[in-house]
Amino acid sequence: MAAPVVERIEWGRELIDGLGDTLGDDQASIAADVQTGAACGWRVDDGAAYIVTRIDENASRRECVVVAVAGRDLRTITPIIYNAAQRAGCSRIRWHTQRPGLARIVARDFDVSHVETVFSVEVTP
Repeated sequence: MAAPVVERIEWGRELIDGLGDTLGDDQASIAADVQTGAACGWRVDDGAAYIVTRIDENASRRECVVVAVAGRDLRTITPIIYNAAQRAGCSRIRWHTQRPGLARIVARDFDVSHVETVFSVEVTP
């Protein structure tokens, strides 16, 4: 089997359509991050999957953050993300998801630890 072809792509209709409902209410902030270079958009195998990632750094670690991912066969996508995180010198990959079942899929190939639960609180003026 040939290695997956991964290409960086700009924010636009292809990435929006490819990620679909995984963007949720965060589409505007994700778009801004990709457009400013704070995050990167990726196309896998000519549209089989789409990913948005960013690198978070602090004094103790460098993390690859999977902001959004959608596509066919997530188990072929996770090694791509893992290898890219290794090459980028990251010590951890952090996934933000509204789908808890994602951990079960990733855990088939990787040791998954529950690190955080993200809550959102609306603040009104």
